Amino acid sequence: MGNSIISTATLMSLGSFQGSAPDIPWIRIALVMILCIFLAFAAVGFLRIRYGLPFLPDRLTNPITSAGIVPDPAQEKLAIINRLATGPSSQIIVLARDEQRYLLHISQSGATVIDRYTVGTTDSPASHGDAK
Repeated sequence: MGNSIISTATLMSLGSFQGSAPDIPWIRIALVMILCIFLAFAAVGFLRIRYGLPFLPDRLTNPITSAGIVPDPAQEKLAIINRLATGPSSQIIVLARDEQRYLLHISQSGATVIDRYTVGTTDSPASHGDAK
């Protein structure tokens, strides 16, 4: 009797061939999937903030023009106000970005910020009588 065959009646009584589908917790699976997607976005956002980038990319926060082009805000607001050559390979530049003004020394070895001020505040050099 080592090789006995189990009768179909015995298998039916065990519930193997009852025809009922297994209960799959679809709601749990969907909630875990949503949680994983949320954690992935949070991790990407954390890494962007850690490396000094905004949480959302500029493409998502800037308005799109009718031509489908996203304007670059830094490119629109940056201007060189004045430039003075102090030598054959160095110069001093006054750079404007919105209401901020920067006095930069540029040479072959790099750029150095000499001064920074906001236009219209008491910190500006014009209010101290330093600039004309």
